[in-house]
Amino acid sequence: MGTNRDSQGNPLLLAALAVTAAWVLLAGLADVSWGMIAVAVAGGWLIGSWSAYGGWGEAPHVPAVRLRQLAAGLALGAWVLGWIGTYLWTRAILPSSTLDLAGRIQQTPFTSWFAGLFGPVEALEVVVIAAMAWRAAR
Repeated sequence: MGTNRDSQGNPLLLAALAVTAAWVLLAGLADVSWGMIAVAVAGGWLIGSWSAYGGWGEAPHVPAVRLRQLAAGLALGAWVLGWIGTYLWTRAILPSSTLDLAGRIQQTPFTSWFAGLFGPVEALEVVVIAAMAWRAAR
């Protein structure tokens, strides 16, 4: 798939973690809704760009489908981890609860919480983050 650029693996992972952290900060702490689409655009672009740079650096190349798939998958993974982090944050700061964190998680599992939250905006986030990562990983 290109030259061996092992040193670029860490920045790619950092890009995915940065997207995850941004997701938790904006969706969990700031309770942003429609603005998460902008985070999906920027996050997908960041992950896709680092995927391409990690694969080839500045060398000319032909876009590789496997690299694009990797970038899109990593971006979707960052999206999922961002929502899991948001879920844990919202469970940790749940006001007026007498339960500890484990009890709060047991009371409302992630799948139940997210099913009540998932709507058109979140569906658009999935499409946008994957598409941007795919496009940027050229």
